Amino acid sequence: MTRKEFLKKYTPRLLAALLLVSLIVYTVYHVVLGASAAGLMTVPTREVNDLRVASGNAYLFREERVLSVEGEGVVNELAPSGVKVSKNQTLARVYTGYKTLERELIQTELDRLNRAISILENSKVAAGTSLSKAEEYRAEAKEIFLSMRESIQDGRWQGLSGASDEMLELLNRYGRLTGRLEDADRILEELREDRDQLLTKDFVTVESSDSSGFFYDRACVDGYEAVYTPERLETLTPETLDELRGTAPTVDESLTTVGKLVYGYTWYLAVEPEGDTSELTVGEAYEIRFSRTDNRSLDMICERVAQGADGRLVAVFSSDDMPAWLSHDRVQPVEIVTGSSHGYYIPESALVTVDGVEGVYIFRDSTVYFRRIDVTYRGDGYCIAAPREGQGEDYLELYDLLITAGKNLYDGKVY
Repeated sequence: MTRKEFLKKYTPRLLAALLLVSLIVYTVYHVVLGASAAGLMTVPTREVNDLRVASGNAYLFREERVLSVEGEGVVNELAPSGVKVSKNQTLARVYTGYKTLERELIQTELDRLNRAISILENSKVAAGTSLSKAEEYRAEAKEIFLSMRESIQDGRWQGLSGASDEMLELLNRYGRLTGRLEDADRILEELREDRDQLLTKDFVTVESSDSSGFFYDRACVDGYEAVYTPERLETLTPETLDELRGTAPTVDESLTTVGKLVYGYTWYLAVEPEGDTSELTVGEAYEIRFSRTDNRSLDMICERVAQGADGRLVAVFSSDDMPAWLSHDRVQPVEIVTGSSHGYYIPESALVTVDGVEGVYIFRDSTVYFRRIDVTYRGDGYCIAAPREGQGEDYLELYDLLITAGKNLYDGKVY
């Protein structure tokens, strides 16, 4: 075999073997010679706002009175649901004398007409409104539409009816200003005439005769108005809350329910929370988040905390604020922000004590350094340390590389 033939045959094999040996040498170098440095696990120090949250079902307690009339009738509401009404204000008329099937059909048609009338009445624009306002109406309607689509995708159905009505009102205003809805007033008048033709029987007028309050329509009546009362909160415990949960709603089939009045401005939530409740203090305000309304939040005062015989807790919160987005469901899930700490997030695995001083090891310029910390909160598997902010150079600093795992560490160890 000639030299040329030998090189042609064996050169690729020699190169492959040389490459393999090089990889072995490289690996051995980094595993054996650099084993100590490679054995360190680090994570950058980061600044966080750590929230402690407890969650549970919230039960609504208010001073409420159901409004009803004797017998079966068709309810025509004259006051919007959820608004404050004055004493002796007319809230609804109940038309009687219908047969059961006829009454149900008329009530369905009446509700449809009232909804359409309300939308058109709220779609009016003031005289002299600029045409440029039309684009604002259309943009607002688009935002509501996108929000509704997102809610449907997430399975959040509550509030979609009200949102769709608001979107239609904005689109109608857009149509009025652009001339695409020229017959809105005529349609409104026809709808009112149709409603008048439905309501030809004798009627009973329902008023807020006792005092002023907030009126809610019959769809908001759940039969627990006499169960979840503020008076029961004075002695509420987890056990008595269990009893209330087991109480059946009160429904009188011989009456026609019109709605209910809610008296006073203060309302309450009773929650049996799960999570970090160690910082709950009576008299303090806490952020309550309502998951059914896109996690919107409201600050509420902790009125009392009661512990049951089995160790369970029930906390009562109050508020005088009633935002329009608030859900008035008797039971709904909430989250309670029980506390917060701002500072550096320290994994428990990074904590060390040197000469009686608590701190951490950091890795910088191939060297291990000890850094002191001031722990402001200890959680499950972590703690929060106060930011450096003018403290000495021997304190932990933002973005320092925390050593979370390593062997035989000490201040000044070089790799």
